[in-house]
Amino acid sequence: MFFPRPHPLESTAVRFAVHRWPDDPGRPYPCVLLQEDNWNDFSYETLFHVHFWKDSGDSISLGDVKILTRGKLRTRLPRRFERLQPDTHCSLGQDLDYYRNLVALPERQGAVILEALCDVVVTAEATRWRDDDEGFRSSLLRFSGAVQAFDEAKLVLGLATRPTVHRVLDFEYSTQLDGADNPHAIAFRFDPGAPLPRRTAVLIGRNGCGKTSYLRNLAASLGGWGLTIRGRNLPEHAVGEFRPKRPPVGTVLAVSFSPFDDFQRPAYPSPTLAKAVTYKYIGNRPADDDTRILAPAELLASFNSFITSATASTARIGDRAVQRRVPLARALEVLLGNDAAKRFLSADSAAIRSAWARLSSGQRVAAYTIAGLASMLDDGAMVLYDEPETHLQPGLLCELLAVVHDLLREFASNAIFATHHPYLLQQVPSDSVRVLVRHGNMTRVATPRFQTMGADLGDLLQSALGLAAPRRDWHDDLEALVKREGVDGAEKAFEPPLGLAALTFVRSLAPEAKR
Repeated sequence: MFFPRPHPLESTAVRFAVHRWPDDPGRPYPCVLLQEDNWNDFSYETLFHVHFWKDSGDSISLGDVKILTRGKLRTRLPRRFERLQPDTHCSLGQDLDYYRNLVALPERQGAVILEALCDVVVTAEATRWRDDDEGFRSSLLRFSGAVQAFDEAKLVLGLATRPTVHRVLDFEYSTQLDGADNPHAIAFRFDPGAPLPRRTAVLIGRNGCGKTSYLRNLAASLGGWGLTIRGRNLPEHAVGEFRPKRPPVGTVLAVSFSPFDDFQRPAYPSPTLAKAVTYKYIGNRPADDDTRILAPAELLASFNSFITSATASTARIGDRAVQRRVPLARALEVLLGNDAAKRFLSADSAAIRSAWARLSSGQRVAAYTIAGLASMLDDGAMVLYDEPETHLQPGLLCELLAVVHDLLREFASNAIFATHHPYLLQQVPSDSVRVLVRHGNMTRVATPRFQTMGADLGDLLQSALGLAAPRRDWHDDLEALVKREGVDGAEKAFEPPLGLAALTFVRSLAPEAKR
């Protein structure tokens, strides 16, 4: 057992060294190097990158931990120590991989490290720190990976068992949008263990009902990046509210190729910080400039980085090890064909450039999205995808959604889509659909009263959801034609002839049909 009961750990001592750089700390070994990082969480500086040195020249990265000193904005630790004091310090790993790496250390050294750093997962002080210390909430629990670790690390350590085989998420998120008289409050339930797995939710509604803004705020709150509005930097807890609590998810991935979305786009000062921050953005806009979209060469370079990362890394999903290259290859083959998939995975820069140049803009969007997801999805991730239909013809949209669902299943993750396209509604049961309806400055959220799964597209758009009742459409043009030419003339004006719906409408305008 990782933590036997009782567990006298004093005989398995591990020394700690604190340094700005990940250099060999020197004797005695084994030694844990805590590499300082001046990352700022709303004035708190608590982040350390953890390296385990078994011997000179033999080290591994354990991941990231945040250590809080009670009553202090900045954590300053002795350059050498063996144990922190639980009345003044606490720590929390920033994702589940940190705890998995500790479990893998020999001779229960991982357990020694956790207790020496006063990790809240293995102490009895977790609730007190969370409820009483603002630094714990603002810094240690800022990012989604840390929230997931706080909630689920006991499972990794063998200190608890999951009440259900699958991870079920059940929460409501409420946020006040500019110009709205009432908050947008939407409830979600994700249950991959249901007879028909619930891994996706769909938001749909007319333009102006707040779908994109809601998704932006949800990303800011769930991912922990916060939000900048009119020059004000708002922490995630000031953007919106979760009930009953913030759900434990892994990486939060915001996806959008709209030139008008305003997702926060994180910029990482260093690769180590990029790993620590579990909020990511996939799209065509740079992190450092709100006024432009990425140039074609920049998109290709970013796509290449996704491919390189995915082909060289493995994700740990529960008890499984997933080689990212495998689901990526399957997805690219579905979207682009076997030849293009092989070229993109070949590590041949000329072949990759050639294959990229042959793609249409829609195919590039689809390939870029899948490469980004395959390289960054982790255990229990949440994808927030705004208008996946952007730039895509219906057939490619269908294929993209299919491979996204495959990736969600492979990585035990979930997704929320905001869309105008009824095809997405066909793919999910009605209890996973939320229809946003705006009346003036008030927005109402409803669940369809009919079954959307496999429903007719015309029914979804017209009679069922009322999304296709514009002030002007083809009905007006045909009615005007009948007034000028009569019913027979209107029918003869088309070759090939009118389809059933249009023909039925035209004939309904005949004088005898109105009696």
